Amino acid sequence: MTFSAIRPLPLQLNSIKKDVFTMVFAAILLFALSLDGQVSTWDGTLMVLFGIIYLIVVVKTSKREPLEVQQEYSIRVDENDGSLNT
Repeated sequence: MTFSAIRPLPLQLNSIKKDVFTMVFAAILLFALSLDGQVSTWDGTLMVLFGIIYLIVVVKTSKREPLEVQQEYSIRVDENDGSLNT
């Protein structure tokens, strides 16, 4: 049994750039917020806020994908009956 999480996913360069930027930004922000030796509630709230903003951006960008990409995704999901098994 092979899972889809193990197979390579088709990615576009824009999504890779966006995700790498986000990961680097989150790491630098966490480092900067913890320079005083602790991560306060305010620091955690700020990190969660940036996480929510990132999710909103990802959802909005995915809705603007070309129709052919959306169709390819729906065909692959239909072939697997919506499951992760291949």
